[in-house]
Amino acid sequence: VYVKMFRDNKYPLELHKLSSTALKIVEYVMANLEPNTVEISVTPTDILGESLYRKHHHRYSHAMYELWKANFLAKKFEGKYVFFINPNYIFNGDRYSVALDIHEDYNRKMAAIRNGT
Repeated sequence: VYVKMFRDNKYPLELHKLSSTALKIVEYVMANLEPNTVEISVTPTDILGESLYRKHHHRYSHAMYELWKANFLAKKFEGKYVFFINPNYIFNGDRYSVALDIHEDYNRKMAAIRNGT
């Protein structure tokens, strides 16, 4: 698996400040991010395992909050555990083609709204 991690001076991801659970999520994202996508599913049991999640479910929530606050992940409206990754930090594939796809999708949705469909 080849995933690019970027260092952006405008939004530095300060890994040393993240909790161990947040670092596990970053590692999970790096290992499981599909090529040319900005979405990933990250469940608590993916990160903590079934038995540990039952005892320490708050760790997952806190770690996701840390990563949201750091602009690494954003919650997607559809799907309970589906998130957008920030391609300024990490990406697998061609960011330019994905940006074009996102732009085209946005234009289609806006046209549908304007046409009332």
